[in-house]
Amino acid sequence: MHKHCRIAFLFLTVILASCAEGGDPEVPASEVIIAANHHTFWFRGLPGFGNAANRGDAVNSGSAILELRDDSQYTLSFPNSTTSSPQRYALGQTSALNIYQSGGSRDPTIVFQGAYQILPQGAGNRPELFFTDRVSFGNSPSVGLYVGAKVQPGQDELEGAWRIFSLHVMLATAAIQTPRTVARAVYGEINIAAGAPGAARALTGTGFESGSDPSVVPVAFSGSVANVLDAQQQGNGACLLTVGYTNTGSPTDTRVFNHAAAGRDLLLGVDEDESDTASGLSCMLRKFDAPATPADPAQVLGTYLVGGMTIWVNPSNAGADSIVGELTLASGGSFRLDAVGYQGIDFSYQGSYVLAQDGGLTLLVTGNGGETWQGAISRNYDTLMVVDPTVENRANNRPEINYLMGVRKRTPPP
Repeated sequence: MHKHCRIAFLFLTVILASCAEGGDPEVPASEVIIAANHHTFWFRGLPGFGNAANRGDAVNSGSAILELRDDSQYTLSFPNSTTSSPQRYALGQTSALNIYQSGGSRDPTIVFQGAYQILPQGAGNRPELFFTDRVSFGNSPSVGLYVGAKVQPGQDELEGAWRIFSLHVMLATAAIQTPRTVARAVYGEINIAAGAPGAARALTGTGFESGSDPSVVPVAFSGSVANVLDAQQQGNGACLLTVGYTNTGSPTDTRVFNHAAAGRDLLLGVDEDESDTASGLSCMLRKFDAPATPADPAQVLGTYLVGGMTIWVNPSNAGADSIVGELTLASGGSFRLDAVGYQGIDFSYQGSYVLAQDGGLTLLVTGNGGETWQGAISRNYDTLMVVDPTVENRANNRPEINYLMGVRKRTPPP
């Protein structure tokens, strides 16, 4: 997805400390105040993975509850029952979200840039969010993507048809190293079976994942998902998710997403076990009920704030990048992506897109070998996912795969 272009620091990621002794710099006031908790998951990696044996140490993942407070501060509560100290956030009326992490002494304050859905108040308001770490610095050299959805009391009904998108770095030792032994981007269709509250629902489906060249590889899905409920049969969106990935003639690679949660029409999960075969993120978007209620091409149009994770998959030069930017879906079926990676190098892509009746998106890239990206739009037309599964033939011999989440950009009121 990256193209080497001019260096242009389009997005601010580091603010110098306000004085030599440290302290918080001036940060903008939040234009929109949120008071809510959010299931949040992340996947991060070093810009350079090193050799294959050390790949498990080069990536890290996890989950937390992100509390956005009405005093423009946030905290993160982790599964080990610890909570971070309050820090600042700023949410703009365009949906742009900045998460600040204060520096100390001579360290800078870091800005994690992303987006947060600004939705009408009322029933069914289940905002989703993302933000990115694009600063490889000091004690935090890795970069990556954070995704989340608002915590909602109750049980989400998961039965039905979904589209799945996942990105995994592969950790098992392989005798012959190929791009597929470094990382895999996956897309496909999944059906979640009916079941009783709290019961494991079977997953079935088929799709494709990135190969070791521009071709994709068929994959069959299996596994299960269940709402996590308490003694009163109540939940908060948390789920137990296991997905099996089966290639023809190969044993099923079963990946446990240690922490997962449902949004309004979305299911997020993180496979954070870096001691097994793979580690990464997954997102499912519920399909539109086509043909009864198909996706409306007019409502898809607009600009989306996007954040993503790139994995460079040449085994001898593998690594990660994190990107942020804007994706515009225009009338007439054209698209344009403008973004920037952690090194401050901006790039752009354009081409055409096709919207399926069930909300699926196919993006056809002009140039760069004619890549095809796969994605989907949510049923409220506010969230989208896109994966780039094409392992290109590049002159610099550094092919990549990509994983993007987007939130609709809003027009501020006059």
